Amino acid sequence: MRLVYQNKKLYCSFTGDEFDRMERGKPLLLDHGYIKVLHNDVVDISTSAWRDDVEKIAELESKKNKGKK
Repeated sequence: MRLVYQNKKLYCSFTGDEFDRMERGKPLLLDHGYIKVLHNDVVDISTSAWRDDVEKIAELESKKNKGKK
């Protein structure tokens, strides 16, 4: 399983084996080896989402400052 953030959208992808083992409404058991990978994915997602938020705030501030002139 991997988590990815692209174009302000969060995606979760699964390998074929993971998909085959899924049961509707039940959690999927993953090997503990995924913890490091998923941690890194979440850090990357958090950083990207934060960057998007900062850019949006800067854009709004810029528009606000242009309107005051």
